[in-house]
Amino acid sequence: MKNRIGKRLLKISATVFATMMVGQVFAAESWEAYLDQVRIKQAIADSLTPEQLAARRERLARWLEQQAQLPQRTPGDTCVVATNEVSTLPFNPAADTTVGQTDNYDLPADTTNPTCAAPTTCTGAGPAGSLPRGAIYTGTGTGPDRAYKIRTNVACTLNVTIDPTSTQDLAAIVYQTQCSSNLADCGCVSDTGIGGATETVSLTTVAGTDYFVVADGYSTGATPPGPSGPFTLSITETTATGCQLVGAASADLSITKTDGVASVNAGSNATYTITASNAGPDVVNGATVADTFPASCTSVGWTCVGAGGGTCTAAGSGNLSDTVNLPVGGSVTYTATCAVSSGASGSLTNTATVTGIGSVVEVNPANNSATDTDTINSTAAPQFTYTPAAGGAVNFTGGTTVGSTGNASIAVAIGTPGLGTGASATTTTTCVVPVGFSGFGQSVTAEGAAVSTTGGPLSGSCVLGASQVVQSMTCTENQGGTPVTRTFDLTCPAGTAVPLTSTPASGGTVTTPAQVIGTGPTTAPIAFQNPGLVGATVTCVAPAAPFSVSPLSFPVAAGGSASTTVSFTSTTTGAFTGTLNCSAGQQQFVFNLAGSALASGVPVPALGSDTRLMLVLAALMMGMVALGLRARRS
Repeated sequence: MKNRIGKRLLKISATVFATMMVGQVFAAESWEAYLDQVRIKQAIADSLTPEQLAARRERLARWLEQQAQLPQRTPGDTCVVATNEVSTLPFNPAADTTVGQTDNYDLPADTTNPTCAAPTTCTGAGPAGSLPRGAIYTGTGTGPDRAYKIRTNVACTLNVTIDPTSTQDLAAIVYQTQCSSNLADCGCVSDTGIGGATETVSLTTVAGTDYFVVADGYSTGATPPGPSGPFTLSITETTATGCQLVGAASADLSITKTDGVASVNAGSNATYTITASNAGPDVVNGATVADTFPASCTSVGWTCVGAGGGTCTAAGSGNLSDTVNLPVGGSVTYTATCAVSSGASGSLTNTATVTGIGSVVEVNPANNSATDTDTINSTAAPQFTYTPAAGGAVNFTGGTTVGSTGNASIAVAIGTPGLGTGASATTTTTCVVPVGFSGFGQSVTAEGAAVSTTGGPLSGSCVLGASQVVQSMTCTENQGGTPVTRTFDLTCPAGTAVPLTSTPASGGTVTTPAQVIGTGPTTAPIAFQNPGLVGATVTCVAPAAPFSVSPLSFPVAAGGSASTTVSFTSTTTGAFTGTLNCSAGQQQFVFNLAGSALASGVPVPALGSDTRLMLVLAALMMGMVALGLRARRS
């Protein structure tokens, strides 16, 4: 069936070609021409399976639907004229026309197998007898009838289909990178050799690579031009990778450079940070970062690190000329240290550049260079460094208990040496000590290229309290008349409180003398001793009657003692107990109280010393009498 259809198509094509040779041009008003075209289209339709016919109709419907939405395309009669198509897939531009120019391709004989420098990964339906079918062909003309330049955003497989709308025999050719008459510029061709037949090339793309889709009339070696006429182009994706047609590669490379200061001292170092980055939209591999350092730099060393996939040379010395790879969003950062000559003067000006590659268009050349300029100082005040560092904590040590003294100091050294002599080359640091601290009244100074300071260190003290105290101290580093503020957090730790002692000890019993009812109260003291360095206050809670305490609150000086008095007075006889609670800060004291009261009817004689002597003599005499009576009886 297919052979009969093929013969029928060839016969119809030959008839049409003969008609053209005698000047019977197809025209809308020619009924016979119209019938011929109907027959050709019917023959093509009959040769298709139902699935192929449905796909053809669907493709035509999509093409009609998308025309109003597609961006302006720019095909060309030669490859150099065509610019990149930009579109989602499928890509179905408006119908185009081959014009039968003298630049039509003359495909080589089927037995020719050209040597290709950069063949495309693709397959096509080559003419019968080709070696192999769908083999790579090369053109010998100067350019195609129509060429479309395409590039994909990701790797994908495309079907490139050229469909004649009439009887012309067209070839579909895909070239990689370029197309010309050079035999080394190889492409993949689809040419079934049947007039009016659809030609399809399957193309596997590499993201970011340019391809040229060529529509050309096929000539078997006769003098061009070949056939001409309208056709439709369709590019569809056979993979599900989100493939799109994108424009020519472009990128926004940029570079920054700074050493972070406005001036440098002769004989010191200037350290530059140089960052080259790529804002896209395309990758740039092989860009160049360059920096020719000024003569005032007696030596230069640099290091480099990449970010976001950027790569560079890790380290080097001297002028910078480094090949780097910059993906979209990637960057490379150099740290370059320039040793400024001790005899340098004027200004230190340095420019760094980043340069892309020819195949990627630079969209913003204005940011491809960066310059840093510093004034070179021949007279400069030194800059100090501090230990502990400015902005940090200064911890006081040496004290342990509340009231003890803690001490701290801040060492001051030359950080960056100065130049010259006099006031403009002198740096002095003075501090204002905050409340709760003392000292730090020293003045530290250095002049010019001095290697050490005089007047240091900055030192002070604090008295430890019950809790930590942190205060900010402000110091002024006057650099040749320019004040620079340095701050430190003075930190005085909490001290340990020294406990008080008592007589009797806490937990003991305080016993008052017996009280005769009706007479005054009896009393007993409680003494508190303070061995610490700071005074304390003892506060007691009044006990229940018949006991009382006075005073209830009283100070105990550092290193001293103080006491309170427990009183007992009762209106009833008996023995009584109670509890006294006292405190000194966090320290607690508990005392047991004991007292007794006697009835007023039981006198208690008050004996003098003479009376007591007479009672003793009387007792002795009675004893002697008793002994004498016992001896007489025996």
